[in-house]
Order: sequence, then structure tokens, then C-alpha cells
Amino acid sequence: MHHTDPPEALARYAAEHDVCLLKGIGSGLTAVARAATWSAEAGLPKAAVPPPRTADIAGGLDGLPAGPLSEFDSSALLERTGVAFARRLLAESPDDAVEAARTLGFPVVVKTDGPAHKARTGGVMLNLTGPEAVVDAATRLAGRVLVAEQVGPGLEVFCGMVRDPVWGPVYALGRGGTHVESTTPVTFVGPLTPELVRLMISRAGLETWQSPLAVALLAMDALARGAPRIGEIDINPIICAPDGAARAVDALIVLTADTSPDEDSP
Repeated sequence: MHHTDPPEALARYAAEHDVCLLKGIGSGLTAVARAATWSAEAGLPKAAVPPPRTADIAGGLDGLPAGPLSEFDSSALLERTGVAFARRLLAESPDDAVEAARTLGFPVVVKTDGPAHKARTGGVMLNLTGPEAVVDAATRLAGRVLVAEQVGPGLEVFCGMVRDPVWGPVYALGRGGTHVESTTPVTFVGPLTPELVRLMISRAGLETWQSPLAVALLAMDALARGAPRIGEIDINPIICAPDGAARAVDALIVLTADTSPDEDSP
């Protein structure tokens, strides 16, 4: 491993003996990490995972300030890449919230369209079965609210990404909901491949929901690679039903500051 081009003799030796030469500590450590996490489990049966739909997401983030996006906007970005979310509508008033609930069908959830930790601050009202309950919830929360269909019970799973300044995108998968901070997730350094995703899901013991979780992980990887301004992604929870289906009910994307052209250059 060198920070510059290798000496001619070393380059010749590497070519003759099928040795990979890496430039920079980041590439070297990534290679070591990949080798250390290799497992025969990577040969697990493949699930049909459609490729993420990678629209020009990076351009759509131009001009937005650094910081967290709202749940609605975060979910919309992830949904564009193929992640399945519970249906949801924005409402500017209690009357609008009732109309949204009728469109979605009762029961519904009403919550603030804030970036994170809404349940901890009383920003989520669950199992609302009629117009009066929706009006009361929207009035109590005040301002613009998000009305979403109520998803049935299931295993709650967390998928996340944090962009490390040295390693780049680092991905996590594990138990979600209220257990997200009390359990240790499976983590891998990106970029992700279908093989690495299957390995993550296997090590987390979540093979029953392999296909939808693989879609979520690959979607995060597509967003991270396509939009360098995305510094963090949290999908928590994804509710995994006994029949193998899974839908996300909350998401957070955090943007970093704009980078200059010089910083983006290799």
C-alpha cells in the first residue's frame, strides 16, 4: 500500500504474482475489513431484489440548508429508490387531517412532520379510529401534521447509514423501534453489494424479510453514492409482518453542508 504510485520493481512484482496494490490508508483498511468479514454465509440463496431506482437525487438537494429533512421529505427520497412506506398525506389543519384520514382509511396515525424522536416528545398519536380522534390529535399537535395509515404489528427493524470522514458510508442493520439503542446492530462499510447485504441480513437473523430489507439497504447505498450531501439516513422502524412483507413507517435524512467543486474533485 502506497500513498503514491509504487516503484517500478514493486509494480512489476505485483503484476507477476497477482498482488493488488492499494493507494491510501482508506483503501487499504477497507480491503482488510472486507477480508476480515468474509464468510461462507455469503453463498446464501439469492432473493429477487430489484435494483434501486436512482433518479437525479443529488441535484434536487442543491440549495437546501444543512440539517435534518422532515419525515415526509426523507420518506419521499427513500421511496423514490424503491423502499416501501406506509401511505401518508400532509395536512395543514385538523379538517385537512380528517379528509386525509378518510382517504387513507381508518385507523390512522397522526404525527408532527418533524425530523426525529417524535414518539419521545409526544408527537405521535396512534390507533385513531374516527374523525373526532383525528381532529383532537391534529389540534393538540398544532401546525402541519402527517397522517399515515396504521400498520399492523410486527418485528421492528432499524436500517441506518452514517458517512464517516475516513471510511465513507457505514451501514447498520438491527432491531428497531424502542430497542434500537439497547441492541448491537450488524455494521458494514460501503459500498454495499447484494452479497454483503445478504450477509448483513443473515447475521442479524432477519432472513424471513430478506427481500424488503435488501431493498432498503441497497436504496440507502444508492442514495449515499448518488448524493454526497447526505450524511445520515435512519429508517426506523421498518415493521416486518409474519408473512414476510415489510413497510417503513418513519425515516430521517440529514444533509451536510454544500461542498465546493475542489472538495468534490478526486
